[in-house]
This record gives sequence, C-alpha cells and structure tokens, in this order.
Amino acid sequence: MMLLDREQRPLVVPLLSSQEIDQEDFWRRIQPLVHVKPLLESGVQDTENLQHLMRSAVGAWKAHVCVVLEGRAAGSGAGGSWRWTVDRGRLALQGPDFIAYVAGSRKDLECPEEREAPLLAEVRERANSHGITLTSIRMTTPNRSIGYESPGEDVTNDPQLDGFSAALGQQEEVVEALAKTPGGYALRCNFSTRTAGPPGARALLSYADLLGTALRLLRPLGEEDAAMLRRLLGGGSVPPARWSQPTLSEE
Repeated sequence: MMLLDREQRPLVVPLLSSQEIDQEDFWRRIQPLVHVKPLLESGVQDTENLQHLMRSAVGAWKAHVCVVLEGRAAGSGAGGSWRWTVDRGRLALQGPDFIAYVAGSRKDLECPEEREAPLLAEVRERANSHGITLTSIRMTTPNRSIGYESPGEDVTNDPQLDGFSAALGQQEEVVEALAKTPGGYALRCNFSTRTAGPPGARALLSYADLLGTALRLLRPLGEEDAAMLRRLLGGGSVPPARWSQPTLSEE
C-alpha cells in the first residue's frame, strides 16, 4: 500500500516522526515507497524510525558524492554517537567526531577548504586494515607531484612505492587515490578536501558503497568504530554497476 496524502505525496513525516517501529521487515517493505527528496523536505531531522529506514535504504539509495567534515552536527540525536540525520536539507551520517553528507551533485554540498593530507604509510595502513584495493595513488611534496597507478590492479603494497617514499624522505602526502568499493566500483577519494565520488559526472553509487569506502579511507577508524560502520552499512545489497542519470531532485 502506497502511503500518500491528499496531494499524492508520500507521508514521510507522520511515518518517520511516529512512535518507534522496531520491525526490520516493516522497514524493508516501506523503503521502496520512500524517496530522498520528500525525506529532505519533510522537516524530519533525527528520529529512531529514520535510523530503521536507513538500515534498509543504504543498499538501495544512490548518490554521486560525499564529504566528511570534522566535528559533531548541531542538534545531533541523543540515541548514540552514530546517527542518520537530515541537517539543513541534506542527508548525513553523524559519527562520534565527524559528519558525512551525501548528495547527487557536488553543488549540493559545501566542500571544505583543502587540508593537510595523510602520509603514504597511513593511507596504506587504512587500505590494508579494511581490505580496500587502491589502483591509483597521487602524492605530493612541497615541490614534487607523483602519480602511481596500474590498469585495475592493486598498487597499495607495491615495492616501488617504498622506493618513491624513500626518495622523497618519507614526507609524501597522498592527495588522491582511486579505490575499488566492495561492489567493484571505482571511487575517487580526495584526502585534501575529504570528498569522494565515482569518476564520471553522472555516476551514482549506493550509500553503502560510497560512504563505506570513503569513511574507511578518509578517516582513521578504531576497531569499535569500524565494527559500527559494518553494522550500519555492511548489510545492504549491492546493485549492479551502471551509469545513471541523476533525478531532478538530485541535481
């Protein structure tokens, strides 16, 4: 049954603002009837039912870009440090010391100023810890820029990278890397701006693929936070790879 008001709009607000419905089967059935645009316009910010909905939506809803900002969002919920929220009309995942926004277009996000990027050793550690394949790495020093890539193969632990690192005095910062998501998609992660998105202006990834890979690479995660991220994003199904046109609501 489609939940509509008199103007044929989905009844997002009453459902997500109602008393908590702790039934995962219910939210799996409801998720295809709820769309991102009405949710963002609903006025819902942070409810328990939103958390339940997003557990089913992360494998189905898609976005083109995400940005990870330091610090907590104003008014984040009291139900725990990891929460889905709608903040100023944008959907976000609030972590213990960061907030990650997702959107269908870069123009819908406020990208931060460039920051100091992590060193190669740290990026390698993150990739190895989470089993992420890196097929391209772009590094910089105060007066040099080096790109290292392969045609689809993992370069994370190539011995040649050790040679580059030694030659650069182990002071090379990783500005950008091309990673493979669990679904086999390419994801370009920029460590200076803390943004990530698939190559191609119209490419979309599921929230699970986009945020799951970006957060594991762009931020250091301890065991507890890594386990929480798996619980939030690891259960969604991965849709077939495809290029798709963003809907009007995402542009």
